[in-house]
Amino acid sequence: MKKVSTICIIVSLSTLYLHAQQRAQYSQYMLNQYVLNPAVAGSTDYAQVVASYRNQWSGAFDNAAPTTYYLGGYTSLGRNSKKPHPYRNKHAGYHSIGGMVYNDQTGPTGSTGFLASYSYNERLSGTWRIALGASLGGLQYSLNSDKLTFAETESVPSRRQWVPDGNLGLWLNNKYFYFGGAISQVFQSKLDFEIPTLPNNPRSRTSKLSNHYFVTTGFRLEPTNDWEILPSIMFRFNRPAPVSLDLNAKVRYKNMVWAGTSYRNKDAVVFLFGFLINHQYEFGYSYDMTISKIQNYVGGSHEILLAYRIWTRAGIRNPSDFW
Repeated sequence: MKKVSTICIIVSLSTLYLHAQQRAQYSQYMLNQYVLNPAVAGSTDYAQVVASYRNQWSGAFDNAAPTTYYLGGYTSLGRNSKKPHPYRNKHAGYHSIGGMVYNDQTGPTGSTGFLASYSYNERLSGTWRIALGASLGGLQYSLNSDKLTFAETESVPSRRQWVPDGNLGLWLNNKYFYFGGAISQVFQSKLDFEIPTLPNNPRSRTSKLSNHYFVTTGFRLEPTNDWEILPSIMFRFNRPAPVSLDLNAKVRYKNMVWAGTSYRNKDAVVFLFGFLINHQYEFGYSYDMTISKIQNYVGGSHEILLAYRIWTRAGIRNPSDFW
């Protein structure tokens, strides 16, 4: 690969050392908050399976731009049952499980991981409910030296390293409002990589995965029986990077077709649309228009999401979703 590949690896590894953004970025997390917060599992009236693909900065960096895939899902235990349960009522607490696998690739560097989650959801009062969740799994960071070309004879060996991974989350919601908080990479696992000899840099460097904090909140407005407006906001933080802010707005018609926009602070403006077929199959697409200092060097970002809802609660087919 060309010089840009060498730059890409140094930037990627330096990112780890500086504890900057280490998690894959998603523009359609509003459709699947579970990808950020394990406590969301079971908060809906259906089980769900979701697949997503993201191509960030399309065409940039000699086709070494970030690409991300994930497949995940969740379900409640006991609550989502077509038959009455003798020891359960609609206000009781219930358990939920979920899981996901994912791959994030940026040129010669990549990460592949899996997570299994558990959450417990309890009624507070009225329609208010609160959930606590945790996920546990593993993460493999990799460096593929075959995708690198060095000006000198010295090279970097390929490397793969498995480390434990885990997330914690809290979720609070009623029919019209939600609030969530999550911490990812709770173990702060260490990574060891060899990099090319650079001024004032040793050959081998050790870094750790830093905690990432996500805080989300949103609500649902119903100006008419057919139309809904769903504004939301998310704060993303990992030290020492500055706080990142997302401002989102979505308009939905008859719970079937929706469109929206999102502003990611000093980074991108996002345009989204999607539709729901038979209250079961959902499709979402988003396009990120870069507005940061690199906008003259990169293309836009594309993201596609497909979801399948498994309706298991008797008599419920058209819920009042808040995303």
